[in-house]
Amino acid sequence: PAPMRKQDMLALLASTDAGWTWNEWRLASGVEKAFFNRRLRRLTAEGEVFKRENRYFTYPAVVDIAEDED
Repeated sequence: PAPMRKQDMLALLASTDAGWTWNEWRLASGVEKAFFNRRLRRLTAEGEVFKRENRYFTYPAVVDIAEDED
């Protein structure tokens, strides 16, 4: 399958208030491990996602932007 778009990965992550573990999010995204890790590093470095207690979350502003692009 084609790599998941950035906004789709953010929307998937935002689909639960409980956040996702790395493995949950990767499996749900359906993308290859190396691609997922590169994208995750970039999303984290750009301040679009954060990690708390081994779970990843989006910042609210990022979710709003991703939804507006649909």
